[in-house]
Amino acid sequence: MKTLDLNWWRIGLAFVVPTLLGWVVARLFWRRRRADTMMGSVLGGGAIFAAILIFFAGEYIEITRFQIAFAGVPYKVRLGEFNRFVIYAFIGFFDVAAVYLLGLSHEERQR
Repeated sequence: MKTLDLNWWRIGLAFVVPTLLGWVVARLFWRRRRADTMMGSVLGGGAIFAAILIFFAGEYIEITRFQIAFAGVPYKVRLGEFNRFVIYAFIGFFDVAAVYLLGLSHEERQR
């Protein structure tokens, strides 16, 4: 029986890449003026959302390829599609929360 396990390398990248991408995008606006703090946080959150959607797509493609490759053979997926997507959704949620908290601390420092 074939088994599809979680791709821990991809989950690790999902922790690092969207966080850094969102922080860099937000930081570009935070450095301009005091009025751009909220805009930077919103655009940083949008960048995180876009990156997490790419990870969703990668997971979906991996599951679909596995199911097609082993269509006639018994196989087992350790976690269902929904649970795998929830992992990435929580990562994205915490990344966006971190960017907003960093933006809040940046705004408080400017006062």
